[in-house]
Amino acid sequence: MTTKDSLWIVAFDGEGQNELSGMIFYGVFKHQIYFDNTLIKNIWGEFAKIENQVWYQDNLVCSIQVVINSFPNNENWESFIQDTLNTLITCGAHAAWCGDESCYASLEIFDPEQSAGNIYSCLLKNKSWFINASLEDEIEFLSDDQLIQIKQFLEQEGFKV
Repeated sequence: MTTKDSLWIVAFDGEGQNELSGMIFYGVFKHQIYFDNTLIKNIWGEFAKIENQVWYQDNLVCSIQVVINSFPNNENWESFIQDTLNTLITCGAHAAWCGDESCYASLEIFDPEQSAGNIYSCLLKNKSWFINASLEDEIEFLSDDQLIQIKQFLEQEGFKV
């Protein structure tokens, strides 16, 4: 199945809560933030509806729900993903990641022994970027080796994973 056909989230539409094309983006911060989702709306434009939420758990995590109205072309897809992740990094996130409905806010998602979530892409504060498939490619979430690299980075930054 292609990436385009695999990315879905549960979100509200005009008929209630349904499975829709989309992704959830997350960023983990060490300090309280005010996040204006206008920055993300400017990236996605008419392609998507954007909503954000800040979670206060062991770590401060901001989540952004992107309901995709129509997909950008394959050539621009990765720049939409990278620009969205980079916006979270620019706002102070140490790591920003995204995935489908199974992706989640807990940093345990980066521990292959504990995680059951799918991460599509991740960008770290040091600008290391992980992505394995473009829009029209067969879906490929991050590998265990990639998750371990991200986990090690976050632990070096002082986060408990």
